Amino acid sequence: MQLFSGVGKGAELAFLHSVCLVLAASIDFLLGVYVSVPDRLRSNTDIRRVRRLRDSVSLKSMLAYRSAAASHTSRLGIAVSKRTGNAVRRNRIRRRLRAAFAVGIDAGFVPMDIFAVGRSAAVELPFNDLIYECRRVFEAPLRQERSN
Repeated sequence: MQLFSGVGKGAELAFLHSVCLVLAASIDFLLGVYVSVPDRLRSNTDIRRVRRLRDSVSLKSMLAYRSAAASHTSRLGIAVSKRTGNAVRRNRIRRRLRAAFAVGIDAGFVPMDIFAVGRSAAVELPFNDLIYECRRVFEAPLRQERSN
C-alpha cells in the first residue's frame, strides 16, 4: 500500500521516519525524559581560565580540563584538532562528545566548567563507553584554584 501517490518509496520512508522522531521527542518531553544539553563555554577568557588551572583528566576519547563552575550549572566547551581528520570526522567527534555529556551529567555531580579536547578514539568507542568516560570527568575530585 502506498501512502502518497506519485512519491517514491524512499521519500515515503524518510517522511515516516521523521514523523516517528517527532512523536518520540514529544512523548519524551511530555513524560519529563527531556535531556538538556549543558551550557557552552563560549568566551576565550573562560576557556583560558579553565585551562590555566591545569586540572585535567586524560581519557581515551578526550583530554578534559575542569574547574569549579562560576554559576549553578555545568558548562561545556569542545575543541577538536585538525589532526583527527577531515571536517566530517571532527564534527562527528563534537556531536558524540556533546551528546555523551548531555546524558552523563547527573544532578548529583558538582557543577563545573569543562573544556574537552576531543580525540579520534571518540568515533570508534561505543556510546556507552563514551558516557562512562564523561561521568569519570565529573567523578574525579577537583583541584583548588591557585592564586597568582
